[in-house]
Amino acid sequence: MPQPQTLTGSPLFCCAMTALTCLAGTTQAMAPVTWDGEAADLLWFSDDNWNPNGVPGMFDTVTVDSGGRVLAESMPIEVISMDVLNGLELKSSSMKVTTDSTINDFLLTGCCTTTLDSGGGTITYLGNHVFERSPSFIGSHILEGNVIFNYPVFVPFADLTITSQADRLA
Repeated sequence: MPQPQTLTGSPLFCCAMTALTCLAGTTQAMAPVTWDGEAADLLWFSDDNWNPNGVPGMFDTVTVDSGGRVLAESMPIEVISMDVLNGLELKSSSMKVTTDSTINDFLLTGCCTTTLDSGGGTITYLGNHVFERSPSFIGSHILEGNVIFNYPVFVPFADLTITSQADRLA
């Protein structure tokens, strides 16, 4: 009768254990990140404006109650979700969330077409919204309130609902 063999010393076992160790080191849990405004500059990418300190990333759920419009400039935002209470300006930047999110008073400025990607959720925009650049909507988006489009809107892979008065001034 053949004897059972152990794999602990085999190259296959070593490779499997190394892969598992690497994967374990990169998995992160969903982390809540809140705006505390310590940097006092209303800039999304200032580490000190967040609690815990550090700009939110793709594994974070974000709540922003800033007392003013927060500016995200030149670098993309990618988070699990966001709840923005006092306004968000994207300037030459893009945004991706993966679950339902809400943004009050949205402003899109800067150059180029900006991608707004709702991932698997829906981004709901409440209040007053001005699109000074061309937005490219991907996923599900609901715009409620006053909406102004100064440039063409791209809806290649999106479900865009506008439940308010929308104007195009261009």
